[in-house]
Amino acid sequence: MFMTASRYMIPRYGGRGQVKLSKEEREKKIDELVREAQAGDDTRISELWELLKDLCAWYCRRLYNRMPPSFLLEYEDLYNCGYIALRDALKRFDPKKSGRFSYVYLFYLTG
Repeated sequence: MFMTASRYMIPRYGGRGQVKLSKEEREKKIDELVREAQAGDDTRISELWELLKDLCAWYCRRLYNRMPPSFLLEYEDLYNCGYIALRDALKRFDPKKSGRFSYVYLFYLTG
């Protein structure tokens, strides 16, 4: 399924056939997966990505639509940077100092 963008057709990810979690359940699941991934369980990173890829797609669409056409950056490049940002956010996230992991993730996605 495609969503019409200002310059290009940008795909929407996720949504169909997935069980929707409430916001509280989703944040609990993310916190649990982050703890396990930081403890060294690399299989949890892919599960965490499945929960965060909709957030990544939304934020990348938002950034992409606000960029001037002179920026030679494609939407797919922004979206792929989302996984790299996830790895960086996992390295630097401290649940004692920071609030939600998704806020830290968006910070690293922006950078």
